[in-house]
Amino acid sequence: MTATIDERKARDVQGILLGLAMAVGAVCVACVLMLRYVETQLLDRSRLDLRHLRKYAESFFDKRGRYPSTEEGFQALVDVGLLEGLPEDPWGRRYHYRLEGDTPVFATYGRDGVPGGEGASSDLFMVGQPRTAPSPSNSHASGSGSEALYCPGPTQARH
Repeated sequence: MTATIDERKARDVQGILLGLAMAVGAVCVACVLMLRYVETQLLDRSRLDLRHLRKYAESFFDKRGRYPSTEEGFQALVDVGLLEGLPEDPWGRRYHYRLEGDTPVFATYGRDGVPGGEGASSDLFMVGQPRTAPSPSNSHASGSGSEALYCPGPTQARH
């Protein structure tokens, strides 16, 4: 039995539609993979930024014998020329800083800008090493040179 012209046209259209559906599906998968890659890159940049901010705070400590207070925040680093401006995370929001006792804490709340979250919206924290000003009998500050700890989680930062 031979197929009529209409049946052949219908099969051709179905084949074209199937090919288009597969192409659209492939493009969607590629977009999802690209978004995951970009999110990973933004989180990596945030981690690097936090590491740099910790180093700048340690330089401030070396110059002033103390970390900036919570109230002074990153503005103190700008005032002494360690930063050119107030730092922003990859999503265009300011990084957070607080001083807990003698321990500086640096944070970003991720893509959504609010505490908590997962993936690109997860919070990233870097906790510096506590240091105190050197005493006359001790010429170096305690705790210097130690690597910071990354603490993702729902810890709430004070502003």
